[in-house]
Amino acid sequence: GVPYRDGGESRWGVDCSGFVQLTFREQFAMQLPRDTGSQAQLGRSISTRQLRPGDLVFFNIGKRTRHVGVMVEKNKFLHASTSKGVMISDLNQPYWQRYYWQARRLAQ
Repeated sequence: GVPYRDGGESRWGVDCSGFVQLTFREQFAMQLPRDTGSQAQLGRSISTRQLRPGDLVFFNIGKRTRHVGVMVEKNKFLHASTSKGVMISDLNQPYWQRYYWQARRLAQ
C-alpha cells in the first residue's frame, strides 16, 4: 500500500533504493547507502541459483536507470514499482529477466 515517490524514504512514499534502505534499517538494524549504485557494491555477488530471502537483486532498466529489490521467497522479490508502489514481483517474468543485472548477499 506504500506508493512510489522519487526520492521518498518513508511509508508515505518511497523509491526503490529508499525502500531497501528503510527495510534493512527497520528489519535488520543495518544502515545501507541511499542510492542503488552504492547498494550494488555491498556484500558479495551471488548467482541467481543461490538467491534466498534478504538478498538484493539489481536491474539495469536503461542507460541511467537502475532498480533494486529484496528477495522474499523463491523467485519473488519485494520492490517499489514506479507504477504500483511497493509490491511483489516474479524474477522469472520476461521483463525482469530482460533487465536483470546482478544479485548481492549482505552479511547479517
